[in-house]
Amino acid sequence: MSGANASGSPEPLEETQGAAPARLGDPGWNEATWNGADPEAAPPKSLLSATGGVLRLLLFVAVTLVLLPPFFAARALGGRRDRAIAALWCGAGLSLCGLRTVQKGDPMRSGGALLANHASWIDILVIGWLAPVHFVAKAEVSGWPLFGWIGRISNTVFIERRRTEAKAQERQLAERARDGDLLCIFPEGTSSDGLRVLPFKSSLFSMFFAHEVDGSAPVAAQPVTVDYRPNVGLPRSFYGWWGRMALFTHLWDVVCLSRGGEVVVTFHTPLDLGIHGDRKSLAAAAQRDVAAGLADSTPDRG
Repeated sequence: MSGANASGSPEPLEETQGAAPARLGDPGWNEATWNGADPEAAPPKSLLSATGGVLRLLLFVAVTLVLLPPFFAARALGGRRDRAIAALWCGAGLSLCGLRTVQKGDPMRSGGALLANHASWIDILVIGWLAPVHFVAKAEVSGWPLFGWIGRISNTVFIERRRTEAKAQERQLAERARDGDLLCIFPEGTSSDGLRVLPFKSSLFSMFFAHEVDGSAPVAAQPVTVDYRPNVGLPRSFYGWWGRMALFTHLWDVVCLSRGGEVVVTFHTPLDLGIHGDRKSLAAAAQRDVAAGLADSTPDRG
């Protein structure tokens, strides 16, 4: 299978279908699967930048501990107050990662799914700050340190990459969207360097056509483009996390070196399901919109 950049040219994409899910402690448990580019080396860290990194991590832990009690209290009371607290946590995380957001367009507020390109673990903070979402992630993520725990307490939908589970998962996702949850799906199925959009896998897109079978309300689909712009002196792909890059090494690079970074997030017009007759057509349309947003966001992208 091949990937594609924003202009549609092919890029290599490793396949891991048929392989057992990575478990915590196994080789590759914290690795993505796209290896179409070699990571550029980050600048060396000074004592000052490393000290700043430690302080940022400590502040993030402190913010987390402060927000956890009201988050669980809001969860117990019901409603959607917990989403507002989660958004505060994501915003604090972005600030401590040295990033500010530039938003174009508006997200749907509920009852559908955002379809975004996937460049990094930071995507969770970016989209969680701008929209009251519940993420959809592969099942093995639930076993990752920190991020698995965050996913579990925030009602992330963990899905198995097995065909036997496809129909049940399709129903689960459609029901949550119809109940008012705004889901976020990364249809590429893996992360990249953030400089391209890989082909969208259409397996989960059947949820958008469930209403044709059971007569229920349709589920809206909104493409989203996430484009990272590091400050001068950092590699263009600095915020991307992919291939065999170690998660905690990348996190450490970000908290130590990221200053004045920017992430441009484009919420495109929701797709018209009436125009797209099946999941593959819808996935292709969403990919085109996301790729076009990436190209438009950075005209000089090579």
